[in-house]
Amino acid sequence: SWVCPVPCLILRMKTEIKRFFAGFGYAAQGIGAALRQERNLRFHCCAAAYVLVFSRFYTFSPVEYALLFLCIGGVMALELMNSALERAVHQPDAAHWETAGAAKDMAAGAVLVFRIAAACVGVVLFWQPAVLARMLAWFAARLPFRFNSEIRDSTPFSMGVTSMGCPITPVEATIT
Repeated sequence: SWVCPVPCLILRMKTEIKRFFAGFGYAAQGIGAALRQERNLRFHCCAAAYVLVFSRFYTFSPVEYALLFLCIGGVMALELMNSALERAVHQPDAAHWETAGAAKDMAAGAVLVFRIAAACVGVVLFWQPAVLARMLAWFAARLPFRFNSEIRDSTPFSMGVTSMGCPITPVEATIT
């Protein structure tokens, strides 16, 4: 008797699709574990957030934003690979001690090379003095104190002199 192979293929395909999407869950778990346990990855996430916030002050084209995202993603991906490799060869046996150390150093070197390249891309994209001045003015206008070249009183407290000796005046006390 003949049996149609289609139901079997459909069941097999459903299983493969489930396994495919389960892989995304495992990847998310790995990223979450790395974010919890790897200081360098957290640093790069913070730096990426700052880059994206600062990019709003610029008129980047879609290609320039694509370049930023490629640099951010590349650094993150290499940092994840470096962390995975460090975990894999954390405590090698005596016969593999030297090669494990070399492998860890090479992976860290790969991350460093990409970081330097990403920083160069950042300098090329972000080094626009007029935009940097506008950005600085925007942030300075939102500080809880204003830098003031005039000294209104002779006492350090009323002048708003900080511990670093910088004359400042609280926003509420400024005369506009």
